[in-house]
Amino acid sequence: MVAKCPRLSDASTCVVRVERDGLLDMTFGDSGHVFPWTEPNNDSRGAIAVDAIGKILVAGSCITAGGATVACLARLEGGPYPTKDCALNADGNLVTNPSTDAILLTRYLFGLRGDALTTGALGLNPTRTGQALETYLASLDLDVDGDGQTLATTDGLLLIRAMLGLTGDALTAGATNAAHPNVRNAQQILSWIETTHGVACLP
Repeated sequence: MVAKCPRLSDASTCVVRVERDGLLDMTFGDSGHVFPWTEPNNDSRGAIAVDAIGKILVAGSCITAGGATVACLARLEGGPYPTKDCALNADGNLVTNPSTDAILLTRYLFGLRGDALTTGALGLNPTRTGQALETYLASLDLDVDGDGQTLATTDGLLLIRAMLGLTGDALTAGATNAAHPNVRNAQQILSWIETTHGVACLP
């Protein structure tokens, strides 16, 4: 829920999570509170919603340093999460990136190895390259759509789209084995990625 919370000298909008007994969930944010924006806020109005993949959206108004009142919108991602919490960080550097890691994963699923796998697709300061990278990729479960196969044209495409932040039909259209009885839908795919590979894999 959105509430007014004291912070320094102002009373700012914050998000709190309440247990069934009405007490604050002290594991949420900082002692039960999350301040969704850094600008001071003295407006008692606010709105909250949960998006299609379970992230909290908060809207309200903020007062800028110049005194102007502006609309504020925040999406609470969770975390902060260390990079190790995403196994899809294929090159093992400090950033999980769809333009490097997802490309490496997809090239691997296409059967590319050696320079064909890595050229132009490694991030800065990779800790996995060459045979170490290939061995690591071979250890990952990459059956994203759950059809029992690992294919670049479905699973690789789903990984790229998911790591870019696509959801719903934008994630799955033309990229799943829709005829398979156990195929995952968009929400199931995103949940599977977070559960199997880590909460830091998705934007």
